[in-house]
Amino acid sequence: MHDNFDVVERLCIRVPKLYDWVQRAVKGVNRTFDEAALSALGFEVSNAPGTSDDDPFDFLDLEGGVELRMIADLSDFEVTEMSGMNGIRPTVTTVLPNGETISLQRVRVQVTGEYRIELRDSLGTVAISEPIPFSTVKTFFLCAPEGTEIAGVVSAMEDDSEVDVAARTVDVDLVLCLNVYSLMDVNIEVEGSYVSPRPELVSDVCSLNTMPPTCPMIFPGVDPDC
Repeated sequence: MHDNFDVVERLCIRVPKLYDWVQRAVKGVNRTFDEAALSALGFEVSNAPGTSDDDPFDFLDLEGGVELRMIADLSDFEVTEMSGMNGIRPTVTTVLPNGETISLQRVRVQVTGEYRIELRDSLGTVAISEPIPFSTVKTFFLCAPEGTEIAGVVSAMEDDSEVDVAARTVDVDLVLCLNVYSLMDVNIEVEGSYVSPRPELVSDVCSLNTMPPTCPMIFPGVDPDC
């Protein structure tokens, strides 16, 4: 345990160095589900009997309209590099807008995840499908020399899906905000000091048990014999 938290000294730490980072809006899912395809998604319908092989539109009030929503947890999406031959990333020469020539590596990443289709009618009946897996592969050009690792995260999702009640179809259209990084752990030296925990600001049951104000003028009064 470090005893002196006020001393500034030179510290060696190991941190990931960011070699490159790109962000792109990519098409994650673009798929149409007809009646047969919807019936195979194992919908669970609230307040309605039926089996997982039924068409969800059979249990919804279509005259009042149907709302469509995609359910997905972005933290469960995975972004992984698809290695090339012998694990070597091809190098491509490109020219920057200022005329400078640089060498970048071609990186292919695969985005995988799951989503659910939710249909809701005007009466409050909700039909939710089983998880539907998806996968898409995208190519990026990064500063990713040998020794670096590729990481990625989906930070946002735009849902442009539509439902056609007359045709009883669902068009799923999901656009993903994909961030791709090239990283490598490095040892660096910085100036700094150790820190200690701050005091907690949340009151506990002890601090809430306080004494209410008294009325000393009437009790115990001003009688010196009291």
